[in-house]
Amino acid sequence: RVLRSHLRQAGLAIQSKLQLMGSATCIYVMPPEGWTDGVERRVLKSMQVRDAGGRSAFISATPEVQEFVLHLERRAKAGLNAHAKTASLGLPLRLALVQVILQLRGEAITPHRDGANDGDVVVVLAVDGVSTGCNVLGFGFELAVGDAYVFRPHQQQHAVVAPHADRMVVTLRYFESDD
Repeated sequence: RVLRSHLRQAGLAIQSKLQLMGSATCIYVMPPEGWTDGVERRVLKSMQVRDAGGRSAFISATPEVQEFVLHLERRAKAGLNAHAKTASLGLPLRLALVQVILQLRGEAITPHRDGANDGDVVVVLAVDGVSTGCNVLGFGFELAVGDAYVFRPHQQQHAVVAPHADRMVVTLRYFESDD
């Protein structure tokens, strides 16, 4: 509830400021501990960062939201570590961006690829709302609350069908780090 309330307020404020229509998005930049210079440069070139107006537009999360996001990140990292060899994830991964998306009822996310600076590996976690059909590289599946999937967003085309009610997902955007 804390995350949904925060997202509605902050995401809708960003939408108004940027004159965006549709689903609301908030972006949190994680502390740059362990980032290399290359990771930081890529984060600052990210589509999400650029579209949000740069560092000055980032949302300062409440402690409750920070704790929730860190809890999700710990769970995602454990899953990534458990499947790193079979998933061919490559270099060590550093969490840099957390994107919270409130997808509104009836609004599809059309097929697309993310920019090269929007993360090397993304974990998508459904945290609230209804199950919805997703598609990555032509493979369709249903994503229910509590489910997650991992993919390479700039290499793999992906889409989400229009949900019959609002839903919320958190995307954890990891960058490969050569340390």
